[in-house]
Amino acid sequence: MFARAAARSSRSLRTSTLCRTQLQNARQYTVTADEDVRAKLTEDMKAAMKAKDTTKTTIIRSTLAEVYAADKKTQSTLSTSAIQALIVKGIARRKEAAKLYQTGNRIELAEKEILEIPVLTAYLPPQLPKEEVDRILQEVITTSEIMLRDPTRAKDIASIAMKKFFEKVDKMTVDKSYVRKRAVQILEAQVAKATAP
Repeated sequence: MFARAAARSSRSLRTSTLCRTQLQNARQYTVTADEDVRAKLTEDMKAAMKAKDTTKTTIIRSTLAEVYAADKKTQSTLSTSAIQALIVKGIARRKEAAKLYQTGNRIELAEKEILEIPVLTAYLPPQLPKEEVDRILQEVITTSEIMLRDPTRAKDIASIAMKKFFEKVDKMTVDKSYVRKRAVQILEAQVAKATAP
């Protein structure tokens, strides 16, 4: 019994470590800002099929199927940014599935979801460094004179700051949850500073 629990705990730890490593390395190979993502997906699928890489082939094929379905629905050809928005949703689905599998102690399935993420992130533009996100947020909050007067409204005021932030920054180049978290933290620090004796 103890041995089984220890093995499960070890697998869970391995999956968490794998998740962190994959997400840190996810942006290693990214497309350039002006690259045609549809063409790149098609080209990479052919290369994966030729290399008999079934995992990569399946991931890219399912992504292209989503793209073609969206083309059909909108009766137009999706732009690169719209395709990248679909890819971001695909990544979010896999992260959520991995969390659920980990919670249900289905470690192998969680690992499978985690390993698919870097394949998709390769089709997104490079991410802005966190320091740059912080700098732009601080600048936006200062220049727009966004103030948090009621600490209970931190999230509402952070939404205003985020709107201004995304007027300057492409949504594909940042983690939205990080931007929101930092906006709230910066605004709360502003209140703490103002109320300090």
